[in-house]
Amino acid sequence: MPIDYNDYPANWLTEIRPRILARDKHRCKFCNVPNQLVIKRLKGTAWRKPCGTEWDMVHSSIRSGYSYSGALRYHGFTKVVLTIAHLDHDHTNTSDRNLAALCQRCHLKHDGTQHANNRKYGRNWKRNQTTLIF
Repeated sequence: MPIDYNDYPANWLTEIRPRILARDKHRCKFCNVPNQLVIKRLKGTAWRKPCGTEWDMVHSSIRSGYSYSGALRYHGFTKVVLTIAHLDHDHTNTSDRNLAALCQRCHLKHDGTQHANNRKYGRNWKRNQTTLIF
């Protein structure tokens, strides 16, 4: 789901996000993968870059009509895009200690329980909220 920047401070994209990315050296805080790198995920937090032959296959797929991202996906690769995660899941807490640069995989894993509860109890579910059952 696309992010709704209306829920974030006005300086999120211009100041906060760039500051956290720079602080974390443009790498995922959990798995250490660099931002914007094309990788293949392995077990756990391991990953590797494509070799020359694999790049040839990706480019061949592009010549055959695949988009760049479609060709990467077809051959099992992905381009890393770092996001900024709220470690305590509170979007109003924008202190630097509460924010971390995470890759998509680590961010989804970090937010997994919250996403499951949102599906179960609805979008506005909050931690420690009692659900009434009728």
